[in-house]
Amino acid sequence: MQEVAPGKNRVIYVWGHLTAFNDALIPLLGFGARIHPELDLMFVSNPDRTVPTIVLGEDLKIIWQETSQILWTGFSKLSVADWLQKHGAVSEGDFLREPHRNRFTILLARTAHIAYHLGQAKLAERVRT
Repeated sequence: MQEVAPGKNRVIYVWGHLTAFNDALIPLLGFGARIHPELDLMFVSNPDRTVPTIVLGEDLKIIWQETSQILWTGFSKLSVADWLQKHGAVSEGDFLREPHRNRFTILLARTAHIAYHLGQAKLAERVRT
């Protein structure tokens, strides 16, 4: 429940936010359907502390592990050529015009997203000490 900085998001919210984005990656990369779309309401569509009930602790950890396992399994099956295929949010026509809108680009963008929020979590450690 520690805030990243006074008056800012709590670390649990950041963790839930990243978990929701991991879940959203599953169909975007073609690995199946989302397993926890309800996380969007708690951690993406609304700011921290505005939804009365959110997934916490052990439950969030289990969901994180589930989504991470699905992603890892999917990643391990992709060839180099597969990484360069279009992702699920781009049409065939748009992909022909913009071939950089591929799975690998999504992975790079999401890695940067995770790095940003990891920096926030590190700030919370500083605030706590």
